[in-house]
Amino acid sequence: MAGWWLRNCALSSLNGDYNFAEANGYGMVWTMSGMNDIIHPTSTRMMLRSTSFST
Repeated sequence: MAGWWLRNCALSSLNGDYNFAEANGYGMVWTMSGMNDIIHPTSTRMMLRSTSFST
């Protein structure tokens, strides 16, 4: 699994405007198995780890 910034980063705005009232397609789009869900998170948290981290 990759981070949200891996591809199409020009289309990403993690801390963009929160606009739940309008269903105009703006928001965070989560794509999985060919289906799109538009979500409007009220907060975000970015977590970083070392490249030497092993699971």
